[in-house]
Amino acid sequence: MGHDQRRVSAVLVLVTAATVVVTALVIAAYVLRHGAVLTVQSDSMSPLIRRGDAVFVRDVPDYIPSVGDIVSYRSPIDGRLITHRVMLVTASARTVVTKGDNLQTNDPAVPIAELKGPVSAVLPLAGKGLDLFRHPISIAVLVYTPAVLLCTSEVQKLAAHYRRPVYQLIPSARNSV
Repeated sequence: MGHDQRRVSAVLVLVTAATVVVTALVIAAYVLRHGAVLTVQSDSMSPLIRRGDAVFVRDVPDYIPSVGDIVSYRSPIDGRLITHRVMLVTASARTVVTKGDNLQTNDPAVPIAELKGPVSAVLPLAGKGLDLFRHPISIAVLVYTPAVLLCTSEVQKLAAHYRRPVYQLIPSARNSV
């Protein structure tokens, strides 16, 4: 591998690492300021939201949903997070009935207080990338591998530098008298 190819490889590793870090920081900033980023696990909202998409859910205090809003909430039946469209809002009972766009039947009524909030954005397939960070092997591949490659490259440069012969000028006898 030539010197230029190594330099290009190092730049690509750095750009990839920087992209991962910036993306993680943007998502973390959103979560800290506005709510949560969730990975969609089913096609119940297809074609609008598909399995593997990331949904940004805003945390809105005292949120009152409207029919047609897409909201996320924890299922009262099994505790799973669900992201579905609001079909009915009952003001008297303070509940909502939701349904997945790709499903035939409505979900059981959920208290409005249990809603995590409305979906503010959808990033296609980004949830798959987010899921990578939940597994230690992925973190090792995405973070440690570029770091090791970068360190190895620097050690090789240092080794090449110190292998070069060092020439010392010895004062001549004529100049010393």
